[in-house]
Amino acid sequence: MNNSKKNTITVLIPTWKRADKLTLCLQHISRQSRSADEVVVVIRKEDTSSLEIIKKFKELMPVLREVYTEKIGVIAAENAGLRTIKNDLIAFIDDDGYAPSDWLKKIDDFFLSHSEAAAFGGSDIIVSEPWTYTDFPAEVVGKLTWYGKIIGNHHRKALGTLRTVEVLKGVNMIFKRSMVDLLDENLAGAEGHLGNGSQWELDLCMKVRNKNGMIYFSPDLVVNHDSNHSHHDYVKAAKNNTHNLCYVMLKNLSFSKKCIFLFYALAIGNVQLPGLLKNVSDIILCPKKFTLQLITSKYIGFFSGIKTWWRLH
Repeated sequence: MNNSKKNTITVLIPTWKRADKLTLCLQHISRQSRSADEVVVVIRKEDTSSLEIIKKFKELMPVLREVYTEKIGVIAAENAGLRTIKNDLIAFIDDDGYAPSDWLKKIDDFFLSHSEAAAFGGSDIIVSEPWTYTDFPAEVVGKLTWYGKIIGNHHRKALGTLRTVEVLKGVNMIFKRSMVDLLDENLAGAEGHLGNGSQWELDLCMKVRNKNGMIYFSPDLVVNHDSNHSHHDYVKAAKNNTHNLCYVMLKNLSFSKKCIFLFYALAIGNVQLPGLLKNVSDIILCPKKFTLQLITSKYIGFFSGIKTWWRLH
């Protein structure tokens, strides 16, 4: 344990035409008991409303600066910011994430006392559905099973204490700068909000673990998350998400685990994967919600994910 070295922290916030949410996000960052060493907001030049918000907050936070990107999507935005960041720690938060005043202090204290950690993260309380967090606690959070199933549960109150995990959530996660490369822009979903580049957090976490980096999760590190997916095209989002999940797994797993994952994904499946058993149970248990279009999109996404991995690797 070494408390003598001070880490420098950059807060990275991608945004797109959500000035009201960005305002609240920056208000919470400006009120931290342990100030950020740098705050980077990534915007596109046509998003003039966000730029006006940034200009106003620079008076409160001289460490705040904007970075521009011409590309659409969260992955391109994160990469534009990552190219400019040199500080020790990168604290990822969404523009609809609202961090309590001790968020950065908890982050700083954790890394000062856990020098072996590559990454650290916590939960998010969905503002529109706070009962999900309070009424449905979870014992297992951020796990990736041996056969390729993701158990997230970051939006539920985590039971227990600090533990190592395999997966963190992008609205509330912190990485050592030395462990982070640019995000993979081959992930689908950059066009508008059709999946929004899903599974980039999984890809980043799997890369870190493949470098033998340790990822920690604490139930005490919590942010509020004003998430709203009502604008999503769920059929296209399902296709992109399944593509990304398949691609990320195949690029990061060993050969034997690739085979296990492919069998699980096609024969069994889950809400994100097009397994035969999952399809049959959906038809029987919830026929009104089950659509051929949705399941077809998952199969298309899955096989296109295999194609993307094969083409690139």
